Amino acid sequence: MNEDHTNQGLTQRQREVLGGVRRGLANKEIAFELGVGTDDVKRIVSRLLSLFDAPNRTALAQAALPGSPDSCGFDLDFLNLFNEAPLAILATLGPDHVPCFANRAALTTIPARLEVPLVGTSLRSALAGIECHEFLELVEESFRTGDVSIAKQVRMRHRRGDQVHVVYLDVRIEPVQRDTDVCGLLVFAKNAGVAEAHQVRN
Repeated sequence: MNEDHTNQGLTQRQREVLGGVRRGLANKEIAFELGVGTDDVKRIVSRLLSLFDAPNRTALAQAALPGSPDSCGFDLDFLNLFNEAPLAILATLGPDHVPCFANRAALTTIPARLEVPLVGTSLRSALAGIECHEFLELVEESFRTGDVSIAKQVRMRHRRGDQVHVVYLDVRIEPVQRDTDVCGLLVFAKNAGVAEAHQVRN
C-alpha cells in the first residue's frame, strides 16, 4: 500500500501508537503514555504492521516515514547500534529535516513537544513552541551550504506545565550528500551541563 495514502487513512489512535513506535517506545511505554491497555497497543501495532506490510517495528517506523532513509544513504540498522549512546544523535531527511532516526539520548535531550513524535515529523513541527532559533538556523545553514556547523551552548527554552526549562546544548551538524546534493543531516548534541528551571507566575 502507498505509504502516504496509508498515513492519511490512519485513525487518531493509530497515529499516536505509530508515533510511539517511531520514537522507539515499547508497547508498555506507549500504553502508559496514552492511558490505554498494553493489549490495545499490541493489537494496534499488529494492525499497523499489516497495513504497512512491515515485518517488524523497525521496518514499520521506516515505512511510515515521508521519505526513504535509503535515498540518503542512511543505514538504520547501523544507526540503531547507537540507540543507547550517551551522545544525542539524529539523522534527518530532506529540506524539511524529518528525522528518520533519533537515539534515546536525543529523545531525552532535545525538548520536542510531547504530543508530536520527533521521528517522522519535521524538526520545525516537532520543536514548535520551543525557543530554539539558533539550533534551527544551524540546521538550515548546514543543509543549504553543505558545511559542518559547530556551536557551543545553543539555548533551547520550553515550557512543561508550570515550569519553564532552559537547556544548553553543544551541537555538531554534518551534512550528508548524495552525489553533489545535500540530502540529509547527522546532528550530534550533548547537554552542555547548564540548565535552568523557573516557576511560571500567573
